[in-house]
Amino acid sequence: MFGIPSAWLPIGSGLIGAIAAGWLVHKIDTATLNDYKLAQARVQSKAVADAIDLERKQAAIALNAAVAEAEAQEKIIVETETIVKEVVRHVKDVPNCPTFGVVRIYNASLSGAGVDSFPIPTGKSDDSSAGITTDSFAQSLAINNGRCRANSQQLNALIDYVRQLRGAWESQFKPQ
Repeated sequence: MFGIPSAWLPIGSGLIGAIAAGWLVHKIDTATLNDYKLAQARVQSKAVADAIDLERKQAAIALNAAVAEAEAQEKIIVETETIVKEVVRHVKDVPNCPTFGVVRIYNASLSGAGVDSFPIPTGKSDDSSAGITTDSFAQSLAINNGRCRANSQQLNALIDYVRQLRGAWESQFKPQ
């Protein structure tokens, strides 16, 4: 009378089987999820390590570029100062030289403005003496050309720096 009716036995065993199967599927899903999480953690860890490696390479490139640029700029400064000091040995003051025309052309070439942006003083012509000494004009030329060389060097170094950074990035993360 207190026994389990025989009709319930297949239902009970089916229910127990379903619970066991569900538990097994859950365990398999949990293992698959854990494997996926582990794979993601490994990928993330490698990405972080690669990024740190790239940052170190870029820092080394930046340091080398900065040192090379400082040395190049110092060399240009020394060369320019040497040339300016040589002006007194090689340039003698010549009467009526340079003329307003020479000075106007020089100023226009430096600024990029037209020659007419540098007017001739009233009562003077392009052939009139500008009233500056030849040696001071030569010094001005040497100083300005030294600055142009320094700017050129700086821009060329920047181009090289960007190429090196790009090369480091491309070697780290080769396009697939």
